[in-house]
Formats: sequence, structure tokens, C-alpha cells
Amino acid sequence: MQHPQLTNLFCLDPFAAKHLARFSRRVNSLPLADPVDIDRELKIDATQLKTQLGIEPQRKVLLLFGALTKRKGILPLLDSLCLLSPEITNRLCLFLVGSMDSEFKDRIASKIDRLTSSTSVQVVTQYEYVSETEIQQYFQLADVVLALYQRHVGMSGILIRAAAAQKPVLASNYGLMGEITRRYKLGIDLDAKDPQAIAKGLTEFLSHSPMTFADAHLMEQFATQNSAVNFASTIFQTLNIAPVVN
Repeated sequence: MQHPQLTNLFCLDPFAAKHLARFSRRVNSLPLADPVDIDRELKIDATQLKTQLGIEPQRKVLLLFGALTKRKGILPLLDSLCLLSPEITNRLCLFLVGSMDSEFKDRIASKIDRLTSSTSVQVVTQYEYVSETEIQQYFQLADVVLALYQRHVGMSGILIRAAAAQKPVLASNYGLMGEITRRYKLGIDLDAKDPQAIAKGLTEFLSHSPMTFADAHLMEQFATQNSAVNFASTIFQTLNIAPVVN
């Protein structure tokens, strides 16, 4: 902040920018959108897509998307599913989508085997790269999006994708993600390290309509704020650069 050549500081944490300003009167601290580019015209046939993916039609879909590592909370999530009542597990499908290293995959596979042998939860996995169109389809298909990051301080595009698809999240209550989830009423936030807390959150979602715990208007507002257009516009305007239009 004291470097003489620093003029503008862009910050992905919208709440931190104003506090950073006190470190330098000369530097312009600005919040910057965390951009996600969504095709608003894309529509899916949920029944057909479930059939293609092998998801049983009566199941509610819990989507865990991205680089599937320990920090995404998959271990306490799998433990939490073992704590649910048969009434709930009969209605659940855990859909895991994203890359996973081979060593961790072996560890997860054994936990999934124990889960599916002791409960009626369905688990569908897609451990591979998926296209942008497929990602958006999966978010539209989901009933609940999981964002159970383990003590993650910053932001995640998962929240933005879920908000754009009007799908509630079950999210960590820690750091910026917790604050965003509460402020924009994106769903339920909880201690993502605690399987009991996760099980309670899932039970609440499955005992009511999931959108009971979210605000569609605030979700849309949050998604719009973090559009790719707003991201580019902030940079172009601040740096006084004319965008190139094709």
C-alpha cells in the first residue's frame, strides 16, 4: 500500500476494500466482482438429464462441484450422510463432479462403499473435466449446492453459480463465504467441520422446500453483481481503458 507506483488496489472481498483504504490515502481501493459468465438462456430437461446421469428420478440432488480435495469438506460430508434417517437417505443423491487425485480417490471410494452399503443414499460420481455448458446444467439440476469449504477465508465461484441458478447452498459459516451466504440469504451456513451440523442442515433442506432457506431476489442481485461484465467494466473504467468490441 505504501509503494509509490501503486495507484489502484482491486479486492475480491467486497467488505474489505473500504477498510484497506485507511492504510493509504493515495491508493484507490475498490471491490472487484468475482466473475462467473452464465448463459441465461440455457434450459434443461431435468428428467432426461437425471436419466443420462443414472440419478434415480425421486432423488433430491446434492451437488459438490470443483477440485474435490479435503478442503472442499467431502470427508465430514460423507460422515454426515451416515447420520441421516432412512426417510432422508431414501430421497438423496450425492453428485460429485470434478477432478480428484488418485490417492484421495481411493480413500474416498472406501468411504463411499461403506456409506452405500449401510444407507440408501445414492452416490453418482464424475471425476473428470466437464465443459462450461455441463457445469451450468448440473447447477440447474441440483436441489442443493454444497460449499462446505474447510476454514476457507476467501470467496468461491460456487456461491455465484448457485445464486445464478437459483439453488440454495449448504455452506461453511467461516470467513467471507459465511458472510456472503448470510447477507444475501443464499441458504444455510454452518460449521462445515462438524458432521452433526451438516446432517442437521441437510435434514432441514429435505424436510421443507430447499428455497425456504434462501431469498431469490437477493440471490439474483448477488449473481448480477459478480457478472463477467461487471468485472471487466470496473477494470476498464478505473484504468480509463476503452474496451475492444468485436
